[in-house]
Amino acid sequence: MKTNYRIGIIHLYGYGFPPEIRIEKQYPIFNKLGFTCVLLSTFKKNTEKEHELYKDGFFIKRIHKKTKSIFQKLLGYFTLLSPEYESDIFDFIINENPNVLIVHDIFHLRSVLKIAKLFQIPVIADLHENMPAALVAYRANYYFIRKIITSILFNYKLWQWHEAKMLKKCAYVFIVTKEAGERFNKYGLDMGKVVVVSNTEDITTFSYQLDKVNKGIVSKYQENFMISYIGNTGPHRGIDTTIKSMKYIKDKIKNLKLVIVGLKGKERDIVFNWCIEENILDFVDIIDWVPFEEVNSYIISSDLCLVPHNDFEHTHTTVPHKLFQYMICERAVLVSDCKPLKRIVQNAGCGEVFKAGNSKDMAKQILNMYQNQELMKKFGKNGKLAALGIYSWKHDAKRLESIMMKMSTTLKTK
Repeated sequence: MKTNYRIGIIHLYGYGFPPEIRIEKQYPIFNKLGFTCVLLSTFKKNTEKEHELYKDGFFIKRIHKKTKSIFQKLLGYFTLLSPEYESDIFDFIINENPNVLIVHDIFHLRSVLKIAKLFQIPVIADLHENMPAALVAYRANYYFIRKIITSILFNYKLWQWHEAKMLKKCAYVFIVTKEAGERFNKYGLDMGKVVVVSNTEDITTFSYQLDKVNKGIVSKYQENFMISYIGNTGPHRGIDTTIKSMKYIKDKIKNLKLVIVGLKGKERDIVFNWCIEENILDFVDIIDWVPFEEVNSYIISSDLCLVPHNDFEHTHTTVPHKLFQYMICERAVLVSDCKPLKRIVQNAGCGEVFKAGNSKDMAKQILNMYQNQELMKKFGKNGKLAALGIYSWKHDAKRLESIMMKMSTTLKTK
């Protein structure tokens, strides 16, 4: 069934678009159903166009990132309103005339709901993360005074209260794991409108073919037992545990190399200093941010890939794209025992699980896998089968398509 409706996508949090993997994967479903997509995002660089036809039926409208006044910051902290963007959101709705709005994460959701109500436009919340819990995890490494201040400004209970009120007003809520939905029962949310659209991998947007890798990267590490981690290194992600684990195995694994990809600025400096403190710098390569197209080259170069999340409420409710990217590239994985990670890896039979935050247990599991290469190959094959089967994007795509088809029958023609 084809529609002639328009989807307005609000993506103002983060660093502009592209990239944003969830939006990239969802667009073909919307396009298949006949929706025209218009994305409101911010400029990432001056060379980007204000208005752009990104793909067939997918337009981008960019605005400049706003500098908040102290009043606006405080208002945002305590009310989750985004007054600095409300005129842009209003103009976007007036000019683009969307039939439905999809808001990515909760930072601008309340303002969108307030304005959408004026136009009687239904709103879908796409929650990449459990944001109230994520804010607790993010400040884990803050110094004492900053931790006190941020615990007041980003108050966990207050943000949960706001989240509950906002989500009850949404037509649907998209989440990335079934564990993420458990807290919504406490909110009294209608669970019929909570839909898992996970971070599984789409083979049409992520290349795992060996003939499409950077051969220079592959050859650089071909003599190593390469352990890789791809992505950011916030306090919840467990890179501290990983760095500490290396000291237990550096003399037991021949040609050991830990490769951490995607670091820059302060994050890079922090990890570099950790490596010096643990005396493992010779066994670690810290790579800057790389283009998305190059990520698979580092994964395919690896013997073992990591998702070492630390133990937070947030990490028990989310799963990163990288896990499914590792799996689809046929690489053995090692994950911490956070609920979604443990569930997926054990169901797929694609790797081992260690106790979150326990560097000795992590080292033990790495050593066990290193000493059983045949088992690692089996883990890799199982992971790829699962990533192309039970954990394929096609299942999430079907759920998304079903919801959008159902929703299109209730939308108002404009």
